[in-house]
Amino acid sequence: MKVILIIYFIFIIKERRKTLGSFTDQKPRYATEKEINFNWGDAPKGKKFRCYLCGYRFKVGDYWRWVYSHRFINFLVCEKCDGEDVVERWISANEEAKERFWWLWERQFEN
Repeated sequence: MKVILIIYFIFIIKERRKTLGSFTDQKPRYATEKEINFNWGDAPKGKKFRCYLCGYRFKVGDYWRWVYSHRFINFLVCEKCDGEDVVERWISANEEAKERFWWLWERQFEN
């Protein structure tokens, strides 16, 4: 099963690179029409193309950056939320969410 998942994710990454180029370099980018309408995270037509910290939905020309978090899921960030401590703030936000919404995580891992 793990091998199938790894192959699947490699395929997805290669397809995204063909479509969008390599955004995983963590360098700032400016949103294009193609990126706004892309199926980020397998969600339809740009539904997840937003800042994961403040929820801002990107528009054409907006600054955005993909961030490797080292601990939780990787995320997108807007110019307002970006900064040297963005990973630490992301980790804190995730830990706070786990504390506040503990019942969501508890239900997921019961099975």
